[in-house]
Amino acid sequence: MFQKLPAFLGKALDGVRAGPDKLLLNEEAAAAPETIRVESAAFDDGQAIPVRFTADGEGVSPPLAWSNLPAETRQVLVVVEDPDIPAPQPFIHLIAVFDAATASVAEGDLKEGSGSGRFGKHSMGGIGWLPNDPPPGHGPHHYLFQVFALNRVIDWDAKPGKDEVKAALKDAVIAKGVLVGVYERIRSA
Repeated sequence: MFQKLPAFLGKALDGVRAGPDKLLLNEEAAAAPETIRVESAAFDDGQAIPVRFTADGEGVSPPLAWSNLPAETRQVLVVVEDPDIPAPQPFIHLIAVFDAATASVAEGDLKEGSGSGRFGKHSMGGIGWLPNDPPPGHGPHHYLFQVFALNRVIDWDAKPGKDEVKAALKDAVIAKGVLVGVYERIRSA
């Protein structure tokens, strides 16, 4: 999507970012203790996401695991957002829900038909994992893998986007956690 954007344009937009205050993690509906541990075997918190998981590589989803869920967890929601995108709202790379017994997903399994969960719409309107694809020259982008423990099962009839998810979270989030991965594209492809 952005790999063909000239690097000079990415540099010109460097100060334009959606911002972390608009992340689902920071919404009033998601207010809860940050007690869930989120990790990936592919990268450490705050570190670079390997190219294979991005639009510059194979574009498969990274492995993800979470632990320390409250006993009353009925469902787990995972949302991946990029607050550094030069747009009014963070860019959604994934919306997925899992049953409470699920504690991890394997590499490449954050897609429809994998049997690992149910998926909502990312910012491009598709379903499942959308690989990291920042504008060249725009600087480092932070990808927040946000995990929410829900005290009830939320059953969407359709594939939800962020607005539908946010509306459904009222009084449902009992804990949350986040893993941050970083990716930067220096040049155009």
